[in-house]
Amino acid sequence: FDVTCLGSHVVRGLPNGAEAPGNHKLLRVDVAEGPHIVDIGLGNLTPTVPLALRLDEVQATPHGFYRFVPHGSEFMLQTRIGGAWNDLFYFSLEPMPAAIFETANRFTSTASGSPFLANLIVASPVAGGRATLYNRRFTLRHGNSVAERRILAGAADYRDILVGYFGLPLGDGELAAIAAKMASHATDEAVHPGFEVVDAPAGAEARPAETADPFGADAGFGIQDRVVV
Repeated sequence: FDVTCLGSHVVRGLPNGAEAPGNHKLLRVDVAEGPHIVDIGLGNLTPTVPLALRLDEVQATPHGFYRFVPHGSEFMLQTRIGGAWNDLFYFSLEPMPAAIFETANRFTSTASGSPFLANLIVASPVAGGRATLYNRRFTLRHGNSVAERRILAGAADYRDILVGYFGLPLGDGELAAIAAKMASHATDEAVHPGFEVVDAPAGAEARPAETADPFGADAGFGIQDRVVV
């Protein structure tokens, strides 16, 4: 198979028609079945299997429904939440040099306005759902319903979630520092629009059935069971 690095423009949480920098990395993987898009870094809406690059085809995954639609001369990836399609990112098939991502990573890890610098963000798919932590708010969703929502209050709570749930190897000092830093965040603070999923209305569609990785278990492309921080 052949792999090409692409850059995409994340518009999740932005108004319709908004533009965004093309600094989110995607992989185009060409196999006998055709081109697929692999993305492992979109947080709590990351597709957990590769998606066939075919327009207007609804693709069921273990963690939601996705489709590619035209966006001018480019492609837009959408996901379905509560019966409505939501834009995630758009991209072209033009290869992206590694230097572009190095510059973008430097900005998102150092710029004062970067949400990654000011917030604690952890996301991971779980069997039939997704778990997310945004500062003090832990949310566990199964399909389109919220199974648990919890406000974390101290080092013990962060140990329970970060170590016990997400499996991060954090020591007592690190957990105490995290809890102290997070204490300044209000329990009802607004979640950055790029990281929150609005609860689906009653009667929304159930989660899709388990879907096999189209590359096969031995191809090295299964991306379940990973944590994105």
